[in-house]
Formats: sequence, structure tokens, C-alpha cells
Amino acid sequence: MYFKQRKHLIFVTLLFLLNGCVVEFNGSRTSNENQFILDVKMMNQEEKHELFLKDGDMIEVNSDVSKGEMQVSIVHDETNESIYEGNLKGGFKFIITVHSDGKYIINVNGKNAVGYIEFKKIEKK
Repeated sequence: MYFKQRKHLIFVTLLFLLNGCVVEFNGSRTSNENQFILDVKMMNQEEKHELFLKDGDMIEVNSDVSKGEMQVSIVHDETNESIYEGNLKGGFKFIITVHSDGKYIINVNGKNAVGYIEFKKIEKK
């Protein structure tokens, strides 16, 4: 009986330790009405941010993902229209032009991700 209890205690302890080994987010997050920045040492979770944009506004995307991957989607909240979907690895810089007014949801899902990603609102002149 003692052996059975000890075996169970060891199993529960190992399960607890292994579950705690996954780092979900270690880094910094900056977000406001003009930008969304993630600078991460490790990311294994989803982060979201809303930007309110007008027709003709742009989103400048800068990224440098040195390890793992960051899956990104940008969706118009009202119409559910996706204006961008991609899996970012390495360094990228590109601009997305918006064609409808409204709220846009930026979703970044990190998987063992290390690096930097920035979404910057550029208003139409």
C-alpha cells in the first residue's frame, strides 16, 4: 500500500512539473490606438488587439521572428473579411491597405516564438 501511494505521489508531482515547463509569454506587449507591438523571448499563446481604421488607411507590419513561428490574421470585425493571413518566420516588412471603415482584429498566435512583430497604423493623407 505504501508503495502504491508513493508511486501515485511521484506521478502527480511529475505531471505538475511537466505542465509548468511551458512558458506561455515572456516579453513585452505595447498596444494603443495606433500600434500593436510584441517583443518576445518566448511566446506560446494568442494575443489580440483592435485597431479602428478608415478606408485608405494602411497597416505597416515589421517582424523579425528568429525562432518558432507567429501565425497572424487581420480580420474586419463587422464583415469577418480577412485582409491578411500568414505564418511569419524570419524578417518581413510589408504594408496592408484597408478598403473599409471599421474595427480590425489583429490576432497573433505564437508557437515557440522568439522575436519581434509590430503593426503600425498609417492614416490616409
